[in-house]
Amino acid sequence: MQNTVNSQNIIIEDFYTSFIERLSVIYQDEVWGKLENLPTPIISFNNVEILKKAQLYVRHTDRLFDKHIAKLFCRLFEEEGIKATCVADNMGKCLFVKQLKSRFHFFPLEKFAGIPNVPWFKSLKQSLNSKNKEIVDMYIVLIKEDHQGQEYIQSLNAHLCGEAVNKFFSIEHFVKKLFGASLWDVICSAFVNIQNAADQYQWFELSNVCNYSNMKIFENEIKQTLLEFNYKKEFGRTTFQMQENLFSLIESKFIRDGHGLLFSYDDVRKSLMTSEWLFQNQKGANDLDKTYIIAGYVKSVEQLLYHIISSLDPSHSIKLQNRKTKENENVPVNSEELFNATLGNMVYFLKDVQNEDIYIEGIGQDVIQCIISIINRWVYKERNGYFHKHLLCDMKKVRQIRNRTFLLYFLILGGVKIETG
Repeated sequence: MQNTVNSQNIIIEDFYTSFIERLSVIYQDEVWGKLENLPTPIISFNNVEILKKAQLYVRHTDRLFDKHIAKLFCRLFEEEGIKATCVADNMGKCLFVKQLKSRFHFFPLEKFAGIPNVPWFKSLKQSLNSKNKEIVDMYIVLIKEDHQGQEYIQSLNAHLCGEAVNKFFSIEHFVKKLFGASLWDVICSAFVNIQNAADQYQWFELSNVCNYSNMKIFENEIKQTLLEFNYKKEFGRTTFQMQENLFSLIESKFIRDGHGLLFSYDDVRKSLMTSEWLFQNQKGANDLDKTYIIAGYVKSVEQLLYHIISSLDPSHSIKLQNRKTKENENVPVNSEELFNATLGNMVYFLKDVQNEDIYIEGIGQDVIQCIISIINRWVYKERNGYFHKHLLCDMKKVRQIRNRTFLLYFLILGGVKIETG
């Protein structure tokens, strides 16, 4: 038994090594050196050179993986004493197992795009409708068997097989059914390693174009993200505590008023949307500094505080330094001088006990200090650090800053009385 396990592990390791070696060749020789110096098209709807290279790369890598995965399972069947043969099909290679009277076709998810207007679909339908029961064609889809994956497989079987026996299965189901759960864990680990190695050869990434047509759609997506964000979980990552009723009070006001108000300030909206656009389209792991992604998040908090304070009753004043005398003076919040206020000036205004009345009823000094402390930590650790000497190369850190910015929106817009007129 142990010898069989060792042999299987060697087969899987060979699969991984061979695939990555061939992927490197495709990247270096077959793709990167082709389609250079193309003439300029009369009209360019997209970067033709990059798109052609991308299509070529995807086509080559799909075929490569299809060929290697068929070969992998051919060897695993043979290790079990079952004769198997790799044969050609419309996808590239499939696996014929005579003892099981089955052909196994391996389908990457990309191949289902465009159904039914894809070349291989006609032959697939013919196979599904074939009355020849001697050989059964099974289709192994290379997707995760999570809830969404299971629904997708069920949909394929329902629409393509009708009331017939299911023909589509996830690769996880296929491996566990024929080789056992323990082998799936080893193969799954190899897939993760392949993904990590392949990321080093990924030289292009598809991203949305920012234009008038899709900005409104994107804005609505951000609004939905802010509504669905788990603020309680993010607040739980801080060192502070808040009574459940107060948290619910802030949450209710944020959803009712503050959420929409955030997008009524044009500069705040643009700063947030800029960072969100960059965050959504620049998720690739690399060693470049990513401070440019968080710049809009950082600016939006300062812009938001300015708008909120300037909208308060003019009886409130904020301490600002007189540029001539260098002395601190109380300036009405509706003064044009407020525009010169620093983030430090505005944070001090928020925590001043004389301004407790700007917060909604039920919020006392303990909650106010909690909000101020979170802002201060965010300012000194994130804002001041990364915009001076520190580099920001970790996307996990970018996500943390994004999440904490969302929490600040929630606490500020949900906790402060805001004049909307």
